[in-house]
Amino acid sequence: MANRPKRTDIIDIAARGYMSVWEHRKTLAQMALFPMMVKCLTVAVVVILGLQENLLRQGLLYIPSFFVEGWFIAAALRLVFYHEAWPSFLTGDAKEDAARIAQRRKAIQACGILYTLLRLVSVLSVAMFVEYAGDPATNTEGLAAGAPAPEDIPFIVSVIAFAGATMLLMGSIWAYRYFCLYVPVALGRSIKSFLKAAFGFKTSFHMIFVSMLCFMPFFVFLGMFHGMWDQLFTEPALSIDQPIYTLGSAVLQSVMELSVSAITAVATGVYMMDVVYQHKKK
Repeated sequence: MANRPKRTDIIDIAARGYMSVWEHRKTLAQMALFPMMVKCLTVAVVVILGLQENLLRQGLLYIPSFFVEGWFIAAALRLVFYHEAWPSFLTGDAKEDAARIAQRRKAIQACGILYTLLRLVSVLSVAMFVEYAGDPATNTEGLAAGAPAPEDIPFIVSVIAFAGATMLLMGSIWAYRYFCLYVPVALGRSIKSFLKAAFGFKTSFHMIFVSMLCFMPFFVFLGMFHGMWDQLFTEPALSIDQPIYTLGSAVLQSVMELSVSAITAVATGVYMMDVVYQHKKK
């Protein structure tokens, strides 16, 4: 009887991501202090400039924050997978240590730049969706001005719109692997070899589910905690007039984002090492 291919345990991979981050929590907490400070400072600048509703300008202001977050993620990945806790990974041999430091610096800088570009693409995509998808008020005004009601739209137009939306969704799922390229870059792996090994929808689906398992617990906790935080203020809003609320929200958001980013990156790295690259060897 032929051996069946081993199934990928997404839950186990996500759990290993959590456990790996928890194992190195002290070192990661120390490394996260600077990115968190930069994030909080950026939120303060956004509030002072009154750009809470302008996603595109926020994205530009967040570029330094994205870069230091990419640096943190790269350092976290190399800490978990290569045990590179500075400076304990040095050997004492000047030549070998110089090569190790150069390799580490190259990977971390490349990850920071690529992560920043990917985050900017994400911000641009969300901003465009918000801009062109419209809101209920806009749709109501359009109907009042004489725009066709949904029941008046020809059937063929509805079919084309549905097909277009389906293709866009499938294309987004297929392209998800490109938004994970910072992980192999941080680990010093070839982007070309990763894309070749990760070709197909199956890999993207797996990585999406891994990300969801890493994100959802924090999303639920953030919603609960943010609700309790809002109850402490009569009119909770990010503004200069409420510095305590704004600072608390910025710190909470920064801690959550850095935690989710680190766990998701590590879990994605586990999946790549255990599934993607192992499959390529076969």
